[in-house]
Amino acid sequence: MTQQVFISYAKEDEAIADKIYVALKAKEIPCWVAHRDIAAGQNWLGEIIKAISNSRVMIVVLSKHTQRSYFVENEIIEAQKQNLTIIPFCIEKESPTSKLNLLLNNCQWIDAYRHPWDKALEQLIESLQKPLGIELRKPYKKEKKPFEMNILPDFIKDFQSKGWDVKKNDNDSWEAFYKTYDLTMIYIPPGKFMMGSNDGHDHEKPPHEVGLDGYWIGKYEVTFAQYDRYCEATGGKNRMIKAGAEKTSRSLMSPGMRQWFTVNGYPRKPG
Repeated sequence: MTQQVFISYAKEDEAIADKIYVALKAKEIPCWVAHRDIAAGQNWLGEIIKAISNSRVMIVVLSKHTQRSYFVENEIIEAQKQNLTIIPFCIEKESPTSKLNLLLNNCQWIDAYRHPWDKALEQLIESLQKPLGIELRKPYKKEKKPFEMNILPDFIKDFQSKGWDVKKNDNDSWEAFYKTYDLTMIYIPPGKFMMGSNDGHDHEKPPHEVGLDGYWIGKYEVTFAQYDRYCEATGGKNRMIKAGAEKTSRSLMSPGMRQWFTVNGYPRKPG
């Protein structure tokens, strides 16, 4: 006997059965469903019986359509003969027929219709572990520990000493925020990349490895308002745009510059 899961369903519920099939496959749980696993020309009834005999668990998709399905009833009876664990997965609030109720009387149901779909699937998959004798790996979550000042890198301490609020973001990257200028910076760690191309202009040849030190870069485009505050703080030197040209939060980048950056493959959106 294999660790296969047989999915029983009425034809009208094929889409639901398929979603269950895909979810189990994603967890590497062997499963069988008629519309996928019976090839054209094969003996349909014979393949059904063979699949049940090679299974340990049967999931029964219960709905108003199941109540009228002669085939689902027979599959349940065959599963009971083979001593399979049967898990009714109820997708509608529908009272079963007296015959179905008798057949499934000793089974613990999952009322999927009471929960969001993802939660119902999660409950179904968890219920398979014991009868299949398996233990599913839980997603690894990296524990985030508070950073102490004495273990921070020097470049972080330097930013903090200048009034920046520095922390790790959800992507595990260093992020610094300066309230005075409403400015957020992201730290790009040191690294190497291949620059140039043999297919481009002469000055691009040959491709060669370039190493960069770590550096900070703005998370968002600089706005007119931020640029004015910068110029005021530096005494107006290096000003390239007329003061007070636009006291707004609109991006300093012109439409033409945006188009160039987009065409040349640079990100347009913040971040």
